[in-house]
Amino acid sequence: MASAQEWRPKTGDWYSSDAGPRAARGLRRHITRRLAVAGQGRLRASGEFRLVYAKGRRYDSDSFTAFIYPSALPDHRLGVTASSKAVGGAVDRNRAKRLLREMFRLSAELKDLRSKYDWVLNAKRSLLVSSAENRFAEFRKIIQQIAKTDS
Repeated sequence: MASAQEWRPKTGDWYSSDAGPRAARGLRRHITRRLAVAGQGRLRASGEFRLVYAKGRRYDSDSFTAFIYPSALPDHRLGVTASSKAVGGAVDRNRAKRLLREMFRLSAELKDLRSKYDWVLNAKRSLLVSSAENRFAEFRKIIQQIAKTDS
């Protein structure tokens, strides 16, 4: 049996000197700060998630479940979960979390709420096959329900 080094090509054979790693470095994509959810706008610690789950209100939709808890901070904060049991493998979980973050970021209706909230969005399997219009309509419906109780 051949050793691993015998069949592995040498580094120089993978690319020419002109199109090597240096050329690839210039092609990296950078997400601008205005397109991403800011670091202050995220729930990160498990205690923050537990507080929202324990004391917050729950809203169900076909694609996700939203838990919200009033916050004294000047902006809404977002936490996103996608379990392997509910969504599937790592690729599906990452896509589901990306879709939920994007939905939250693009929702202009959040500005209509008087209070600011900590949000935890839990992905469901159907999120991956639903259309963007459907996801936004479900999120708007939840925001409208919150606005009714908020006023």
